[in-house]
Amino acid sequence: MITLKNFKSFYIILVLASMNINMVESQLKGPKYDERLLFKNVRGINLSFVSQEWNLADSASTKITVAQTSTPFSTSIPITTRMLLTITGSVASSSNDVPQVVTDTSGNITTLENDKYEMKGLSDTKLAMSYVVPGDKLWINGGLSFPTGQKKLTSDQFKVSRMISQAGLNFRVPIAGQGFNANLGLAYAYSYSRRIVLGFGMSGTYKGIFEPIAIENIEGSNTTFPNVEYNPGEDFSMNSGIDYTSANKEQRFSSDLTFSYYLPDQINNQKTFQVGPRFNALILLSQKFGPTTNVALLRGRYRLKNTIFSSDSLSTPNKYPSAKQFEFQYVLTVPVLNWFTLNGNFEYKYHTADQFPLGDKIMETGNVDMASFGVDVNAPITDWLVLMLATKKGSGKLVIEGKEYDADGFEFGLGVKISL
Repeated sequence: MITLKNFKSFYIILVLASMNINMVESQLKGPKYDERLLFKNVRGINLSFVSQEWNLADSASTKITVAQTSTPFSTSIPITTRMLLTITGSVASSSNDVPQVVTDTSGNITTLENDKYEMKGLSDTKLAMSYVVPGDKLWINGGLSFPTGQKKLTSDQFKVSRMISQAGLNFRVPIAGQGFNANLGLAYAYSYSRRIVLGFGMSGTYKGIFEPIAIENIEGSNTTFPNVEYNPGEDFSMNSGIDYTSANKEQRFSSDLTFSYYLPDQINNQKTFQVGPRFNALILLSQKFGPTTNVALLRGRYRLKNTIFSSDSLSTPNKYPSAKQFEFQYVLTVPVLNWFTLNGNFEYKYHTADQFPLGDKIMETGNVDMASFGVDVNAPITDWLVLMLATKKGSGKLVIEGKEYDADGFEFGLGVKISL
């Protein structure tokens, strides 16, 4: 069914494309080089197994364990010399072990057996298509996300979902499932000089309605609760970037700035929440010393206030501060004996809190102050087979729904890349 919401969303996305029709036509002058090289060696399959576990301890030494095993997969298929199709997804099993604590009249705390909550299943399946317009300056990107992931979560599954979605824990599958999504984007690259490339882009995403939780009616009650239909707001982004490569190709500098705007979320056709506009900045520095490569990456996300709407349509919506995120990453790449590549990486994250009203108080959640160190190994076995091994250890502090935890985690991954 075509609703007013759907029509407006798809219309705006189509406008993004039509705004650049003259730019597309100006590119139709033929390629600068053999177009068969655009997606050379891209066709293939990536399959991984990842195990992640975090132990969270609060001030009372109560320990919560959040774990996930996942098998991310992706396949890339050049449809033509200028068009690439990519399909991604994952199967995941997540759990949340929470100890039951009892306090007696004297204030003594007794920890009982843990309650274990679990959630298993397939994530949403994403299909992405990229097309390089002749002239090799304009990319048209589109994608569809099919709702194959788990929705209508039970109360136990929801308890797992709220933990694996914490940004500081960085789980590979942080979201179980959402509705049907569609996006369209344009990216244009302009060679300012032989060593400097400027880039510009825009994109829009349509998000479909879905039911995130299952309504569990009380047994024996005559009351039937309505289903919860969640309608996430569409988002639109514009970005610009610059890339500089030195004459000897040993130094590289890149930066990117993105602005995103989000429409309000709705529950059962009523506005409830609107994510504040965001500015995302990225700076990358790369330096080669002989066979080794050093890469430093700095990411910053500045978010304006979120808006929370009242059930009373006449009331003025309230705005609350949202998280500001700063992240630094350093990667050292060293080839070993011309047989495999060793990557050492260090990452530090600092996130301020999102704020939400809770009764007559303000609750904070999402604070992160964490660091991690990891080692990756990429070993080409043949011309068409590469094995990958990765480990990571992280620790620090984070706040979840007003409670601060000391966090300690470990990640192990094993993967294979098959070129076809």
